[in-house]
This record gives sequence, structure tokens and C-alpha cells, in this order.
Amino acid sequence: MSERLREYFYQRVNPALGRYSIHIRSLRASLEDASNPSVGLQRSCSLELDGDFGKRVIVVHDRSFESAIDCSLAVCSEVIERALSRANSEMFAIVTQNKLAS
Repeated sequence: MSERLREYFYQRVNPALGRYSIHIRSLRASLEDASNPSVGLQRSCSLELDGDFGKRVIVVHDRSFESAIDCSLAVCSEVIERALSRANSEMFAIVTQNKLAS
């Protein structure tokens, strides 16, 4: 990752995922340029996310690295939100069952 893209990533990651930081243990990003004449521009951003919700890998392909970074962070945010929402629903169901059993 070039210094310019690394800086861009760091500027974008906190606004996108900062509210979930207590649930994230690690986040690893990598970029790949798979452009060729038959496919055209194809750049990808891969995020490996590990947190309270388990491990997830998100890969987004786009025409620019910046766009791939932005899209992968947006997808990552949605994945975390769904995982935490599901965990909260399951916890609520357990609490409700325990109260009904008492």
C-alpha cells in the first residue's frame, strides 16, 4: 500500500468503524491491482476483521483504490451492525426466557 493510500485508509477508517472500536480486536487491509486489457481497471480492497462477532473477510472490487476502500469500509460497518444486532436479539431472547421461567 502506498503512503498516500495508507493515509487515505486511516482517514476513512475511524469515521466508518470508530463507533464499533470496542468490538473490534483487529482489522487488516490489503489492496490489489488486478487490472488487465481484457477486464479493464479492477482494483480491490480486502479487509480481514476480527472482533466480538467472530472473523469476517470483506473483499470489494472497483475502478479505483479509494472507491474500493470506501465501499469495503461501508460493507464492514453493515456486517458489524448486523452481527451486533443479532447478538443483542439473541441475548434479549435468553433474558426474556429466563424471566418467564422464574
